[in-house]
Amino acid sequence: MLENVITVVMPAYNEASRIGSVLERLPLLLFGERVHVLVVDDGSTDATAKRAEDHGVAVIRLSGNAGKGAAMKVGLAAARDGCPSAVVFMDTDGQHDPADLRRVVEPVMADRADMVVGSRYLIDPSRCNTPRNRYAVRCMVRGMLRRILHVSITDPFSGYRCLSPGAMSTMEFVGDRYETELEMAFEAARLRLRVAEVPIRRIYGAGTSKMGARFGPALGRINVISQYAVAIARGTVRLVTHRGRPALERAA
Repeated sequence: MLENVITVVMPAYNEASRIGSVLERLPLLLFGERVHVLVVDDGSTDATAKRAEDHGVAVIRLSGNAGKGAAMKVGLAAARDGCPSAVVFMDTDGQHDPADLRRVVEPVMADRADMVVGSRYLIDPSRCNTPRNRYAVRCMVRGMLRRILHVSITDPFSGYRCLSPGAMSTMEFVGDRYETELEMAFEAARLRLRVAEVPIRRIYGAGTSKMGARFGPALGRINVISQYAVAIARGTVRLVTHRGRPALERAA
């Protein structure tokens, strides 16, 4: 008999100095089920994988830096094999508080949602400590999703998410970098999944983000924004095509 587990997939790239403090705060049990942690080391050049293994968690090592989205896809494929009750995506750089894990998972375990987004803006929509450029892009993309998908997602880029077994088995992702969270929004709309948001802490620290780091501050931002634009265009085309084929649509 398969053991009931909640799988936490954690993409990681050069997080040797931070991953240990995150892992040690994760619970062993949640809702009476074992928490299985799977770290996908995205070609780190430091001791990220070793630190994770020292904490007794499963580690998949990618041969090179394939991107956050690619690591998420590898982790999701591995998680599916274990038939978990829920799959959680969580960052390893300290921006996601393990204390919020129960809140993120609960709607899926209670069968109230197929995808849960941990939102940093649900309670307080103001910018606060969010970097100005990220906040501006977040506001713009949120407006676009509202017009295209007719849903209001307050934190479309949040990587702290939970998927139900149905969602994890039917969602399909293409991008390999930072666009995967946006792809999730379009996939949820295409598949008519139930989406819920729950509040999580907003944590930004010096050096915690690696978005666009390989290209430098200016070009890096442009590169990430271009990934978002491609994901929105691709998702919109796929959504329109899907809706044009009633036989493929799932019941609400």
